[in-house]
Amino acid sequence: MAGVPVTSGVKQANLPCQGGAKFAPRTSHGVMEQPLPRVHADDVRAFVEELLRTGLTLTDMLAGLLEDLPEDAFPGEDSGEVLLEMLAGTLTPVVEAAGAQTARRATALLGAVRDRTIADLRLAAEQARPA
Repeated sequence: MAGVPVTSGVKQANLPCQGGAKFAPRTSHGVMEQPLPRVHADDVRAFVEELLRTGLTLTDMLAGLLEDLPEDAFPGEDSGEVLLEMLAGTLTPVVEAAGAQTARRATALLGAVRDRTIADLRLAAEQARPA
């Protein structure tokens, strides 16, 4: 499917995403018919693969660290919070290099990915139910 544009053609709900961005403007009716930008299927596939690879890597890494840490590794502190702060520190130079606007847009995109995935799975489950 390389080079095949991917478009939705469906109405987009005005879903606020993490970071406050919205990917479709709201009208007085709540949704607006809006043509989606054309994206090639191979770009979408590369995005999905990198999203999953990164998410799974970070999840596995943090879960492993939490399991391996002694309970008193950070006395008086939540080990999960400490690890999140450490990860934020590690990623700060990357986010700074991208810039605040790009970081906010990336955060909103990830939120939209989550929201759209959940909405589509719910719709599929509803349609699969016997009438």
